[in-house]
This record gives sequence, structure tokens and C-alpha cells, in this order.
Amino acid sequence: MSFGWIPVPAGWAPYGKAAATGFDGADACFRHDSLIRRGGDQDGTNSCVLWGYSGGLWVLGGILGLPQKWASVLGGYYSTRMLDNGGKRDLLVDVGCNVTDAAWVHRRQGWIPDVAWPFDPRKVNDEPPLHAFLRCRDRTWLRPRRIVATGPQHAKIIRQTLDAPGIKARPILRATRVDQAYLDWAPGFLPWRFQGPLLGRHLELAVNYDRAGIHRVSSWGDAFDRVESWESVETDRQSETWVLDVDVNAFREFCNA
Repeated sequence: MSFGWIPVPAGWAPYGKAAATGFDGADACFRHDSLIRRGGDQDGTNSCVLWGYSGGLWVLGGILGLPQKWASVLGGYYSTRMLDNGGKRDLLVDVGCNVTDAAWVHRRQGWIPDVAWPFDPRKVNDEPPLHAFLRCRDRTWLRPRRIVATGPQHAKIIRQTLDAPGIKARPILRATRVDQAYLDWAPGFLPWRFQGPLLGRHLELAVNYDRAGIHRVSSWGDAFDRVESWESVETDRQSETWVLDVDVNAFREFCNA
């Protein structure tokens, strides 16, 4: 049972917490929709956390007016799992990872560009070649901040983050438990909330929202966003929400490479 997201302890936010600002955000926000790269497919692997990061950095490059670059999902997923299992390559398995370990690895190692180690599910446990590691870019610019507020305040911070003016907007990483209704969801269905039974845990990028809920960009090849209800966002205490923030000046090195 997995789709790739491994939770961290409640309240654990090593890179800071996202706080509310002075406005609530519009009723709907789709102004970053054209920046999304859709159609990505983790294809049976449990690499969703890195799909979320790569998709979020792609969108963030567009928000900041920088060239949009895709970070290697396989490179990041390999290095994060090597951290988690103590560097034992012979024990590397496709079990998923958590948000903070993936951030820690990339703050130390840097990001491999996708062109140097593109996604291929058959290589999910392979070590990236040396030439890919040699193309890693700046190590310290990634700063995922966790939304730890609960109830309506949690939803409010999401809206504020996505609808912030100009280059202040940031993508969201939203992680939840998954049930059959989530897997079956399609456009026209009511907004989803977890009801069980538990089938796995999954993280996805979120850039858009409306009155119905937050729109989550699929990493399963779907050409549509699944909509998670605001009720779910406000009440599901076993979920995680992260604001994908960066040091803008350092991030330019990756985007301009």
C-alpha cells in the first residue's frame, strides 16, 4: 500500500511555517493555469513527492518570469531514498519518501536537470550516472514551508498563497490519504474528501482553486485536476500542506542554466 507520500510528524516544519497575511484571496484563482505542465505519469512508481516538487518548480519559474525547467524526478527520488536507508544501495526499494527528506537532500546535493536523467519507470532504483550529478545546480535555494494552522485558517492560507499578487504567489504541495473515490474521480464529480478505506498516501501539486475546493494536478497521466473539497482541507488532520518557496536569487541559477 503506497503511492509515494510518507508523512512526517505533526507540526514538523524544519524550513519554516507558512503564516496568514492580510487578505483572504479571491473566490477562485486560475491565473497560473497556463504555467502547469500536465500529463506527467509516475507510472506505477511511488515517486509522487518528487513529481510534486518538479511540477511546482516548473510553475514557480513561470510565476517569477524565469525559464521553466523540469527537475529530474528519478534523480531526486533516488537520492532521497538513499538518505532514508543509510546509503545502502543494495536495499533500495520503491517505497516513497517524505517532503522534508527530499528537501534536505536537494539543499545539500542540488537538483539534477531532467534532461540529464529523464523519467523512466524501469530505472526507478538505478543510480543516476556521474554526468547527471555533475550537472546539479545551486544547493540552498529550496525552502518548503508547512501550513500548520487548522480549520478555516488552513484553507485561507492556501488561498492567500496561490492568489498572492504578482511574483509573490507560490505553488502548494498537498498530501493526503487516498481511497477508491479519489482514484475514480473525474470531471463533473462532486469535490472529493477522504472517506476510506485507506488505499494509499499521495502528494500532488496544487496551483488552482475555486469555491468548491483546491485543484490538484495529477501525476498519473490524467489531463485534468482532481478537486479536493474545502471541507477536506479544513478537517483532515492526517494530511500535509506545504508552500513551495525558494530563495529567488539562487533559484535563477537553476532556471537559467
